[in-house]
Order: sequence, then structure tokens, then C-alpha cells
Amino acid sequence: MSPAPAGRLGLRGEFLSEERALHDAQERMRLVSLKRYGMLLDEGGDALESSGCLPGLEANAGWDGCDVLSAHLESLDPPCALAVGYSFEGCSPDGSAEQQHEAEYFAHHALPPASASSARLGAAAAEEGETAGSRPQPQSVVIIRHGKTEHNKLGLFTGWEDAPLAPEGREEATEAGELLASHGFTFDVVYTSWLSRAIETAWLVLAELDCLWTPVHKSWRLNERMYGALTGLSKKKTRAQYGETQFKLWRRSYDTPPPPADSFSSHYPGNDARYVRNVKDLPLSFRESLVRSLAAGRVCLHRRLPRTESLKDCMDRTIPYWVQTIKPEAIDAGKSVLISSSENAIRGLFMHLLDIPPERISEVEIPNGLPMVYDVEENRLRLLEGNVSDYNFGKGGAELLFGIEAPETGERVPQPAAQLAGAARSRPQPSAIR
Repeated sequence: MSPAPAGRLGLRGEFLSEERALHDAQERMRLVSLKRYGMLLDEGGDALESSGCLPGLEANAGWDGCDVLSAHLESLDPPCALAVGYSFEGCSPDGSAEQQHEAEYFAHHALPPASASSARLGAAAAEEGETAGSRPQPQSVVIIRHGKTEHNKLGLFTGWEDAPLAPEGREEATEAGELLASHGFTFDVVYTSWLSRAIETAWLVLAELDCLWTPVHKSWRLNERMYGALTGLSKKKTRAQYGETQFKLWRRSYDTPPPPADSFSSHYPGNDARYVRNVKDLPLSFRESLVRSLAAGRVCLHRRLPRTESLKDCMDRTIPYWVQTIKPEAIDAGKSVLISSSENAIRGLFMHLLDIPPERISEVEIPNGLPMVYDVEENRLRLLEGNVSDYNFGKGGAELLFGIEAPETGERVPQPAAQLAGAARSRPQPSAIR
């Protein structure tokens, strides 16, 4: 290895951190790797004997479970440094010290010739892997609302405002991923919106599943409902100013949109480059094109981006995306799907899937960061842990989403979340974009 050019620091392992901090980081990496590949660990983090920790390695001679891997890793000083392909000590510009370390490592840890017992073990492992690989995983469709944002905490109308996740929201998304991982979920494809809170939620879930490579499709059609001129305003102050009746109509009704945003408002997506440049599946707006052409003194063509939306308007873009994209490309193909979106997009989707009447959709709320499993064949929703009554699904959410009817007293009845709830409902599928 040639020396670093003058004036430039030859960054190598020894510059990364103090020796103790480096050792701790390597130890954490070792434990993560062992857990990821299925090795059992005791309370002290030491490896216990386990079979199949690294698929196919049992076929190697002298490989008797993961205790050998542990011995190899622990014999290194510092542990695991060479095992991951780095040399943090004894580095020299010509690389001779590195070569010496590598030669010593492979000389001390070479595996002996194959034996009959290890060959049989390897054949059995290969056969088991082939059988497991040929067994299809059951299809699953999980729908999750993004974790909590700072706007949610402050009680603000968010809409298309790109509010990031709050620390609590990231924690909710991580816990959702841990829950899905504990139940053995994996996904073939992810669908989410163009809003960072939904995208980050999907990432955090996939990180806990060790599936960050999973294809993620983003569409503006899965965005939250556009709240128009209410975007960024306090819900509490809006209720006080306009009254409870008007507030509920704007916030929870089916077909009453809030006041529209001004064409030159920062909250209007027509002033956001990501939508102006990338939305191609909307018709041109004569009004917006005229206004912007007059303002710019030249011809400006502008698409019909929403200035406000009711839940019905939101469904007019969300449901066609389900019917014409998600369902044929993923659901009908037998793929397991994760949908990470916002509350009103999910409310509209459930209204479509579960045949919730428009006059009752105002009774449904969707909790942040809670994975909900949709059974495609039975057309039902279920939770993975806890009871439906443990979460705020709104006044009629338990009945409308899970088929759990409350007694006449109005109290919700605790029901096992793992039980599929709700009678299967049938409805005609729309055949074209509305």
C-alpha cells in the first residue's frame, strides 16, 4: 500500500476511536452479528451451542455448531476485528503488518479435512434448507400509520406538511418492527407516501426485520389528506373559533373539505418542487395555469394539485392506487405487503375494504405506529398483541374495524387482538379510477 499523499491524512482503523471505545464497538458488532445469524447467547453475551447459525457452515470439517465460531471470534485481540475483514492494530504504510496478521489468523484457524459425520450433517442441513425454501411463507398485508410527529404532539393540522417523526414516533416505529419480527413477519414489497414521516416509519420497521433491502414504492396518492387553509393551525384554537360542529365537519366528515389553501401559500403543494416536477398523473389546471402565467409573465402549465381535500377527495386518489397498483401487482401475486401511510389515507382504505358507511366513518380513528394485519381472504383486520380496547380506534372503531360490538352501556369489551375479528364483508371492486 502506498503512503498517503502529502497534505492528506491516511485514514485507517487506528484513527477511528480510542482503544477502549473501539473494543466496545467491535463487541457490540459481534453480538449483533451473532444474533442476526441465529446464534443463541447467554445473559453475559457468550455464545451457546446452536445448530444452523450460519447456513451451510456445518458441512465444513470440524464445525460442530456455533461454539467454534465463538471460539474463533474470542481468540482474536481485539475480538472480531479480523473476523470482519479489518485490521485496527499494527497498521503500517506498506501493509506488511496486515498481511502478517492475516497469515497468522488463517494458519491458526484453518479447518481440518471433512469427516463422514460432518458431511452427513451438512447434507441434512442442505436438505432442510431446500425444504424450507420450497415452503411458501403465508401472505400477509400489514397497514401502519406513521409514528407520532411534533405536529401530532402539538395538536396541529398536518396534512401535506412534511413534519418529521418526533423521538416518540421513531420509538413507536421501532417497537412496531420489533413486534412484527417477534411474530416472524417478512415483506416482499413496501408501499408508502411522499411524506418523510411515513417513509421513515417504513424504514424503522424494516430495520428491525433486517429487511432494509426490501423494495419500497412511494406514491403521492398515499399522502395524508390535504387540509387546505387549516394546515399548520392549532386544532384547539380552530375548534374554539369556529365551533365544535364546524370543526368536526372539517376534521372527520366524509365529504366536507376545509377552506382551500391560497395558490401562493407555502402549504399549497403547487409551490413544492417535489410535486411540481414529479407528479405526472394529474390533468392540467386551467385556473392555476392562468394565475401562474399572469404572475410570471410567461406561459406556465400547472397540474391540478389539491388545494384542499375531504376524505372523499382523498379516497378518489388512494383507492385507485390500491385497486390498480397494489392489488394486482402485489396482493394478487401472493406477495406480503407493508403499507406505511397517514391516518386519513388509511381511514379511506379501511372504508373501502371493510365497507364502512360514509355516515359512520367519523367514528373511526387510527393510532400512531400500530401495525394492523389485514386478512385478504377473510376481509378482516386483527392486531398482533393486546386487546382492541387498549387502543384509541374512536367511538365506533372497535365495531367498524374489528366487528366487536360494545354493550348498550357504551363500554368497549376487551377482545383478544390475535383473534380475527369481524364478519367477512363483500363489496364490488371498482373497475376504473374515479
